[in-house]
Amino acid sequence: MKNLLRTTSLRMFKLLDIASIAVSFILAIIISTRRLEASELLHTQIQVSDIVAFLVLLFGWHMVFLWGHLYESRRIGTRAGEYYEILKCITMGSVLVLALGVFLHWEILNKSFFAWFWGLLLCIMVLGRLLLRNMLETLRRNGMNRRFVLIAGSRSNAQQFAEKIERRPELGYVLVGFVDDAPEPSLLKGQFQSRLIGTLKDIPQVLRNSVVDEVIISLPIKSYYEQIEGIVRLCAEHGIIVRFLRGVFSLTSANFRFSLLDDMPVITLCSSPYEDPQILVKRLFDIVVSAFLLVLTLPLLLAVYVTLKVLSPGPAFFIQKRVGYNKRIFNLVKFRTMVEDAEALISSLEHLNETDGPTFKMKNDPRLTGIGRILRSTSIDELPQLWNVFKGDMSLVGPRPLPVRDYAGFDSEWQSKRFSMKPGITCFWQVGGRSKIDFERWMEMDVKYVDTWSLWLDIKILLKTIPTVLLRRGAY
Repeated sequence: MKNLLRTTSLRMFKLLDIASIAVSFILAIIISTRRLEASELLHTQIQVSDIVAFLVLLFGWHMVFLWGHLYESRRIGTRAGEYYEILKCITMGSVLVLALGVFLHWEILNKSFFAWFWGLLLCIMVLGRLLLRNMLETLRRNGMNRRFVLIAGSRSNAQQFAEKIERRPELGYVLVGFVDDAPEPSLLKGQFQSRLIGTLKDIPQVLRNSVVDEVIISLPIKSYYEQIEGIVRLCAEHGIIVRFLRGVFSLTSANFRFSLLDDMPVITLCSSPYEDPQILVKRLFDIVVSAFLLVLTLPLLLAVYVTLKVLSPGPAFFIQKRVGYNKRIFNLVKFRTMVEDAEALISSLEHLNETDGPTFKMKNDPRLTGIGRILRSTSIDELPQLWNVFKGDMSLVGPRPLPVRDYAGFDSEWQSKRFSMKPGITCFWQVGGRSKIDFERWMEMDVKYVDTWSLWLDIKILLKTIPTVLLRRGAY
């Protein structure tokens, strides 16, 4: 009954998605072409190629939804997380629809259709999933589609997990009990003291004699590696799902993924978002926006170039080795704002450094030229970095790229996490005070960006950068 209900619910989700696509497609055509009369639709000629194309379209959508993990179990997770995945999949699938329309020269797939189709499908799918999820949760509250959970470990995070699933009957989880080698009864909360059903060596017997659908491992991997390996192997033999609580690896910001290289299983632990599919969207956004801004600001770039050549002897551009993504070295391009031998003069000015840490900053730096001060205060000197963004060395938003000299002065490993994202023209540091912020706080802001990154965060930072640049906050 349990497997039948799970299979039936999965089929319901897939049928709902197919119906949502078909209904949204038809409604978008009706609205965008204003064919409100049914008789007009009945007399519309539909060719065999159109039917084939539509079936290909449905298959493509199905593959997009599989890629987006929309058919995985959502017992553990948030509604917002599922809706966000739906949004990503619909946006990607809509691009597929647009590409197919351009390829087949379907005139009905215009901008109006695209907007209506995207909006209708998003609303219908979210509403449909909301109704289905509520129905499944109601069934679980009434004792159907339950899953029995055994927890290996009894420490605080294991008890927190048990508390959460018992407080939420809509998840359908039933706690079988805890198994642990060295439990401390005094640390077990009152309601759990009677739920300790054995040691780790008793797990084979528990799995043989009890209904267990999932095993949650909450043991420190350093001291329980062999036991964890045995539990995982045993669960694989029984066909039982294994989940690890985050505390197993003593990491607070790592994501885990499972994949196959040919027939070799690979577990990926990623504490940065660079494995996120959204990174591709971020890169496409960087290419489009940087190309647009390079064209838009071309007259200004030429004017600054000519002005520098006339007023400041030497090259107009300053090219410096900077540390990029995962310590890759690249050539950063800026308009030159200092005298030609500025790099060689740093050692003689080191005692006047106004910042802490390995970076060098001076408000009244004697190496700055007259035109250079203006370029610095207006941030115009940064514009050539749009070329670095277009090439792929940088992103519009990301931790600022540091000179090789500054990176050599790093004394804490946690600061290096900032290099797990491409460096950017702007980030928290730029909109939060720039040169007024001490080095330690700057690094904390960069790590925070990596840990909390999303496309929406990039957009918010870009919007905050505009007034920061116009008001010249913290620039020198």
